Amino acid sequence: MSPKKITNLLDNALLFKIEKKLMVKALFFLLAILSIGTAEAQNAKEGVSITNIDDFVSSLQSSTQRNNNGGEAAKVLSLANDANSSVYLMNNTMNTYGNRPECLFTDVNSFGMITNGSVPMSNVKMVIIKINRQSDLNAKLELSILDNFPSVKYVYILSSVSCTETAVKQVVKNSSSESTFNVFYKIAPGA
Repeated sequence: MSPKKITNLLDNALLFKIEKKLMVKALFFLLAILSIGTAEAQNAKEGVSITNIDDFVSSLQSSTQRNNNGGEAAKVLSLANDANSSVYLMNNTMNTYGNRPECLFTDVNSFGMITNGSVPMSNVKMVIIKINRQSDLNAKLELSILDNFPSVKYVYILSSVSCTETAVKQVVKNSSSESTFNVFYKIAPGA
């Protein structure tokens, strides 16, 4: 073999190695972009929209004026504020008041007990979850368990501790994309 051919072979091999390194870097870069995009799409798909109760009711009242319906905003406020037939699942203890409960009052620590089958959920329209202590803000509420209860239309997170909107939103773990309920919150220290 002539020295010129050997030099060309080395140059070609060296060039191939450089191209290979560039290809590997480009491939890793492409995979990183795809994984970030996939994670963002997953979060957007699974994400649940959470709004302040006042904003939620205002939006219902605005749509009510357009639809001339009037009932849903008043129903939400009634479920949230009035005495209704209810189930109380607090401190891992259950009490039922009235027939066919429309509201479920629970705390962060008892929320998971909803799935045990003994909680009468067939007519519950609103689940009210209380954040009672600062440490409750570290919990993660898996709202997708409510997908098994088609009568649930509203999830109301009521914080009796001083916190931020972001802190309340971080308590909620993503619900499934099939969820049919609305989630709203109120921060009312001392409530």
